[in-house]
Amino acid sequence: AYADLHIHTTVSDGKTEPENIIDVAKSANLNAIALTDHDRTNPLISEPLETVDSVDVINGIELRVLPESLNERIDLLGYGVQETTELSSMTESIEKNRINRSNEIIDLIEDETGVRLDFEPSGNTGRPHIAEAVNRNDDIEYGYQGAFDNLIGRDCPCYVSRNIPSLEEGLSVLKKSTHFISLA
Repeated sequence: AYADLHIHTTVSDGKTEPENIIDVAKSANLNAIALTDHDRTNPLISEPLETVDSVDVINGIELRVLPESLNERIDLLGYGVQETTELSSMTESIEKNRINRSNEIIDLIEDETGVRLDFEPSGNTGRPHIAEAVNRNDDIEYGYQGAFDNLIGRDCPCYVSRNIPSLEEGLSVLKKSTHFISLA
């Protein structure tokens, strides 16, 4: 492999801290990577493209959008991010929504199970993080997959939908703040 152009760090749902991603890339013999965390820009780099310890790092973002003509969400990858007021505003709004949504889900889980999760949502919290918290809690009968199947999956009692930008909004913001856009 020469490049991996769709990498997530702990800034969203990845397992690797941003400061360790270059070492991971080098150990995989990658010459180039794109940091494309969900709905957030990555703090590792600030320019559209930087070379860090001989690895070309593309500043990217994966933005979830909802096309009006579809009832299904899609993800757009924006490469070569240059932070704009519109992008900052959109990602801050998404972050606030993630926190509010996570708190609503946690409240619903408490209503449903009688157990309060010991979990503090952050701006990158998604349902997988909540499912992990359910799995760690011995007072709730569900494991990770059981949390999705019985509590937080679509059509389950503790599901709360996200506020997602429209395709048109997302494209407009990414066209102004990135050099290249593709489907994830």
